[in-house]
Amino acid sequence: MDKDRLLALLDRIAFEEQCLRNQIIVIAGKPETIQDDILKHQITVALWHSGEVKGLINLAKKVVEYGE
Repeated sequence: MDKDRLLALLDRIAFEEQCLRNQIIVIAGKPETIQDDILKHQITVALWHSGEVKGLINLAKKVVEYGE
């Protein structure tokens, strides 16, 4: 797979991650507005993992673009 195709794939994965993150917020609300402590924790964890995925995508893009 060439560099451009891989970067396009990573962009698509990043888009899907953002869609998933937005759906979590739409379904459950933002963590600071949730009253149930267990649900608040679960949503916070889900959003944290979503952020980790985004960071890994960005790191992969840097590796593809710059070889670092």
